[in-house]
Amino acid sequence: MKKTFAIIFAAALAANYANAQNWLTTGNAGLSNTNFIGTTDAVPLIFKVNSKQSGKIEYLASKAGTSFGYLALKATTGAGNTAFGYRAMTANGIGYANTTSGQYSMENNTDGFSNTAFGSEALRQNISGYFNTAVGQAALANSTSFDNTAVGRYSLLSLTTGNSNTALGSATNVNDGTLSNITLLGDYATGTASNQVRVGNGSTTSIGGQVGWSTLSDARVKKNIKQNVPGLAFINKLQSVTYNLDLDAVDNIVKAPAITDANGKTIAPSADYIAARKAKEKIVYSGFLAQDVEKIAKSMNYDFDGVDAAKNSKDLYGLRYAEFVVPLVKAVQELSKQNDDLKIQNEGQQKTNADLQKQINDLKASIASISRSVSAGSDAQTVRPNNISSIEQNVPNPFSNSTIISYTLPQKYNKAVMVIADKAGKTIKEISLSGNGKGTVNIDASSLASGAYHYSLYIDGRLTGSKQMLLNK
Repeated sequence: MKKTFAIIFAAALAANYANAQNWLTTGNAGLSNTNFIGTTDAVPLIFKVNSKQSGKIEYLASKAGTSFGYLALKATTGAGNTAFGYRAMTANGIGYANTTSGQYSMENNTDGFSNTAFGSEALRQNISGYFNTAVGQAALANSTSFDNTAVGRYSLLSLTTGNSNTALGSATNVNDGTLSNITLLGDYATGTASNQVRVGNGSTTSIGGQVGWSTLSDARVKKNIKQNVPGLAFINKLQSVTYNLDLDAVDNIVKAPAITDANGKTIAPSADYIAARKAKEKIVYSGFLAQDVEKIAKSMNYDFDGVDAAKNSKDLYGLRYAEFVVPLVKAVQELSKQNDDLKIQNEGQQKTNADLQKQINDLKASIASISRSVSAGSDAQTVRPNNISSIEQNVPNPFSNSTIISYTLPQKYNKAVMVIADKAGKTIKEISLSGNGKGTVNIDASSLASGAYHYSLYIDGRLTGSKQMLLNK
């Protein structure tokens, strides 16, 4: 009896001891800080499904890292990597400090480092690129470069070797995989040249905010300052037009790569995007043609920064309309000066007219005095009926090149002279006349300045007539 009890007690102890060494799949109780799942040595903890590795946890961060998913981090010798998903970083060799989640994410990475990828096929073709961040299905899937950030499904899908690009939005992409320093914002926003920022897509109709865009304009950081901006001469040559956008023509020039899934099937834009695009083509815009503005500026040797010329055969011309403010301001200033000059000229002309009127009044008074003398017969030189002289108004008047003065000389006299004087009374020309009866004098204006003149006929030293003429070159 005692022997039988000993056998039973020993069996019970053995059973309890065996259970104490197992982690039950049906649940466990009585756990303490000494309980854990794992190993007691430096060998990696490996998880298998159907006898195939589906996960591995390394002993130290300096080791390969942590992976979950069939073939994730399969061949790695790198350190500090974290991979979640089927074939995530499966080809990694010496790459380190990478974090990836999603099937095929960073699948072909071998020696790239410090990359972050979240999403199926994110950074899939990356081999040695570094400092890249990709979030979204197939984001940066083909890139092998560095310092790129892509957020959105298929964002920067066509980028290959370009660096320092930032894209936010589904299908934000470049039409040349080598472009660098591009910033893209909005679904289907497309980069066409390096060092470029693009906001919106073919269906975008409004971009704005609560305040206007600020451009760097600090005098402390400007050099080679010149006041040589053309105003009216430039503005008057601009041709204002209205137009509709041809977005198919845009596509033919830009040649943005098609967005395709893992099977090579093209991802078509949404119906809403297509409808919005068609609506945009119906909008009538007002503006200028960039190539015309560029041609006008070059013809004037004006290095106008308002033209954003195409950088390559797949880039588009653009205009920075804010830059037109500067020549417009110059044009207004020029018009203002012209207006001031005209005002001064008008004031001067009014004074000239007043002076001319005074001269006319004086001449009328002189003629009236001569008439009275003739009537009274008080002077030996009084013109007699059979000894008449006269002077006519010049033709044309006003004149610019030359004018003709007609006159009549008496039958008998000793000396006849025509005197031309300026408005101040200074004699400009003195022309001796001969013969009797009617005659003419041609006055050449080439040696005279513009202004008012009066001409007088003197017979034997006596004034017989005077008139005014205006020269306007």
